[in-house]
Amino acid sequence: MKTVLRSLPLAALLAAAALAARAAHGEASAAPPSLGDPRETRLANVRQLTFSGENAEAYFSFAGDRLIFQSRELREGCDQIYTMDLRGEDRRLVSTGKGRCTCAYFLKGDGRVIFSSTHASSPDCPTPPDFRYGYVWPVYPGYDVYEAAADGTDLQPLIASPGYDAEATVSPDGSKIVFTSDRDGDLELYLFDLSTRSTTRLTNLPGYDGGAFFSPDSQKLVFRGWHPTDPDELDEYRSPLRDHLVRPSHMEIFTIRADGTGLRQVTSNGAANFCPYWHPDGKRILFASNMGDEKRRNFDLYLVNEDGTGLEQVTFEASFDGFPMFSPDGRLLVWGGNRHAARPGETNIFLAEWVEEFSGAAALSEGALRRDVSYLASPGLQGRLTGTPEARAAAEYVAASFRSAGLRPPPGRDGYLEAFAFTSGVHLGEGNAARLLGGGEARSLAVGEEIQPLGMSEDGDLEALPVVFAGYGIRAQDRKWDDYDGLDVKGKAVIVYRWGPEGDDPKSPYALYYPIRYKAMTAREMGAKALIVLGPSAQDDDLVSLSTTARGGSSGLAVFSARRAPFASAFEAVGRSLPDPGNPHGTPLRFEVPGVAFSAAVRLRREKAEGLNVLGWLPATRPTDETVILGAHYDHLGLGVEGSLAEKKGEVHPGADDNASGTAGLMALARRFAAEPERGRNLLFVSFGGEELGTLGSSQVVKAPPVPLEKAVAMLNFDMIGRLRENKLVVGGAGTSPVWKDLLARANTENLGLSLGEDGYGASDHSVFYAQGIPVLFFFTGAHEDYHRPGDTADKVLYDGEAKVLRLAARVTQELLGLPERPAYVRVAPPPGETAGRGFRVYLGTIPDYTGDVKGVKLMGVRAGSPAEQGGLRKGDIIVGFAGKSIENVYDYTYALQDHKPGETVTVTVLREGNRMDLTVLLGRRSGKD
Repeated sequence: MKTVLRSLPLAALLAAAALAARAAHGEASAAPPSLGDPRETRLANVRQLTFSGENAEAYFSFAGDRLIFQSRELREGCDQIYTMDLRGEDRRLVSTGKGRCTCAYFLKGDGRVIFSSTHASSPDCPTPPDFRYGYVWPVYPGYDVYEAAADGTDLQPLIASPGYDAEATVSPDGSKIVFTSDRDGDLELYLFDLSTRSTTRLTNLPGYDGGAFFSPDSQKLVFRGWHPTDPDELDEYRSPLRDHLVRPSHMEIFTIRADGTGLRQVTSNGAANFCPYWHPDGKRILFASNMGDEKRRNFDLYLVNEDGTGLEQVTFEASFDGFPMFSPDGRLLVWGGNRHAARPGETNIFLAEWVEEFSGAAALSEGALRRDVSYLASPGLQGRLTGTPEARAAAEYVAASFRSAGLRPPPGRDGYLEAFAFTSGVHLGEGNAARLLGGGEARSLAVGEEIQPLGMSEDGDLEALPVVFAGYGIRAQDRKWDDYDGLDVKGKAVIVYRWGPEGDDPKSPYALYYPIRYKAMTAREMGAKALIVLGPSAQDDDLVSLSTTARGGSSGLAVFSARRAPFASAFEAVGRSLPDPGNPHGTPLRFEVPGVAFSAAVRLRREKAEGLNVLGWLPATRPTDETVILGAHYDHLGLGVEGSLAEKKGEVHPGADDNASGTAGLMALARRFAAEPERGRNLLFVSFGGEELGTLGSSQVVKAPPVPLEKAVAMLNFDMIGRLRENKLVVGGAGTSPVWKDLLARANTENLGLSLGEDGYGASDHSVFYAQGIPVLFFFTGAHEDYHRPGDTADKVLYDGEAKVLRLAARVTQELLGLPERPAYVRVAPPPGETAGRGFRVYLGTIPDYTGDVKGVKLMGVRAGSPAEQGGLRKGDIIVGFAGKSIENVYDYTYALQDHKPGETVTVTVLREGNRMDLTVLLGRRSGKD
């Protein structure tokens, strides 16, 4: 939800609004975007647990709170067995540190473990394999299976025979172990009964069988196998085996009952398929394969039904992913991969939340929402500030979700992304300079150290401007305070102090006049050519930074922040001094400074950037040109741009509720309705950029609509829907169509406490569509203390509540798709006047267009029955004057309104289709909802 200027009518809503595993090795708790591909919709909150060397085959304890795995430093030493917790911490060596180890597993109860090791045959690492056969796996004959306490003590042989005994895993009921051995001359599967210590051979076909895991009910096994029947292929298998090697280039996935019967082949793709693991439902299998790489070099994870149908790709990295295992409760997945590697060949262990159901009605599941919010609010996305690479990554994530769900680009569009240009920043250009003359002596001021042009400054050259001091630069008639009284400042440089006569107290009656933009507007109206702002004391003498947001445009004169020292020296040279800000007499401070002159050159570089909207299209299943629009903005405040309520800037503002929650909800609804067999109307899903900068993205959509807006049936907006408390949901826009209240009542089958707002305007993207004559609904779970602060993190989102909100919205949308008549549009009149709002009393009823790159304030619309409408203002008008003051930007307009009272009649000057005209408006009283 965007921040609107405090004094604008839209600010009232925001005035109310203002009322995942570890930090390992300095890493943030949630994974950076590089840890996951947007297409990996099954994985949420991906976390990296190891950070160097080769780490693989990590398997959960029976309690699901620890992992056992093999690890070695990159190209050094031999694999040894370790355990660690799910944060990647509390790492403990279990094996002896000698020989080579592999394939470790917890025994039931987690007090003991098993693993295979060659340490008994030799304490040294076995000789690396001979690659004359190509890429091969060694099956060292020195491997035996050992049992030990979980801390590595009490080590003893468990399964031993001449030759290779390894790849051992334990049944979920804890009674049996399956392992691979060549004890009978071929690589076969064997079952070891832990109670009787007996061994049974399970497979008998010539070829390799290995890497087996039990089904959740311990009744079946899944494994990798290669069973060549052609004599040449059989020799291709047996020749390397005589040298204790296996070529893994041809392996398929098989299942078999735990008694050795019912062998069944699952895959038949001719690729290298290995490390299969049962899905917790016992009906599907997750495995690694290089089937998707023509060169057969890259492995990804795939999910398939036990009968080989329903193949689904799970990971999409351009590097290795393998060795997957589900946690005992099915919520987590652990695997090994090369993603995010610091060095070539490095393999690490990753952990993620498994997203089980995400299509159809199940798209609204908590797991799917958690996955998407966790990604969008991750530290790696740096707060998704519009125009940044991180915002683009977020947009591409949403686009990938739309594509995966089956949405198309809108008609006539080539893709899902829509670009729009905006002014993203103001920076110093070449040639900025300043010079101060005092008592006949001139000195240059160091730009950036002693003086700083501000982003609101007008470019230009100033030559020897006379200087006046005008106190705090405040003209407050209602407070009987005028720092310009008796001063002639036309054509001069005006020096003022920051803040006001009561310091920087935000509760001061002068606080409305603190903003430098307000001081600049006042100076400009008095005829000044430059405004120079100083700190009021040596303790408050820092330069104001050059604003990089540039949203308000130029203030119409040159504006500077400066340090006190050079001006104090210039004043002293002519017998004056900077006055004491304490001002014990409580009267304005103002005087001319003869003999002091100011010269400057201002050269600012205003940068343009590109924002992105994401649009997805679901056509109706029967012919119609009518469309329902669903929207949510994905952008946020980055590291704390204008609008942040953080105590200090520079921290990531994750924006989990604002508005990763709404974006996740939008993606979920897209998946939900893509699975519907019938849709009576088209659906347009739009994830907006630039909302926090002033509804930039949604304004772009209505300026260049992908579908005719006159055929838009309704617009539903989701902004901050992640903090449902006490079962209470705010739904704005309930008065914008006669159908809404009854429809909401029918859809509210879960008895949410609905607080209905009539008005279709508010500080979010739906306002833009309502101004175009489209009925709207705005879903909002309320303000909280983390709004626009770094504390708005994914762990604080109430996913069960968000799912409930989305189920309501889905029922509303479903009805909209089937209504025989489109909802009628109602222009909601403003509520009756109430007491004046805090610090801003006047109500006019204009809706500024924040994307208008014009001098003045372009109107997106005016409210029904408002003073603006009654006074003749219209959509498209550009306000250039208010009560005799020139208006150059939205800030000027805000401050001009602020200076007046309800009941006053003022002249508003507008440009309409190029013609200048004066309109008479009777100002109303703000209701607190405007």
